[in-house]
Amino acid sequence: MRALVAGLVALLALCIVALMVALGAGLVITPEAIEAGTIVLSPPCPRAEAAEPCATCGLTRSWMAMGRLRIGQSWAYHRGGPFLWAATWALALLFAWMSVFLVRTELLPTQRSG
Repeated sequence: MRALVAGLVALLALCIVALMVALGAGLVITPEAIEAGTIVLSPPCPRAEAAEPCATCGLTRSWMAMGRLRIGQSWAYHRGGPFLWAATWALALLFAWMSVFLVRTELLPTQRSG
């Protein structure tokens, strides 16, 4: 049982690190740097270049704006960006809570009737 809990905690920790890297990118990268082409995180959307934006156009810039808590700017880039950013924070916190819960319940001695 301890091996299973250790594996789950390791998996949760890996997920937390990945989520924190994604959330931390907004502290380092600005949406203006993406617009100016100074930083390229993904290739340009071919639909956007044809003046036909897709469902995810502006999401990266929205995410980076939320990393700096520029909610209005984030909303202007993509309306789903602030919600996705907040949901990612909630997921990271949930995974952290689950990790602590698993470790505490596995390490605490259980009372046995005897």
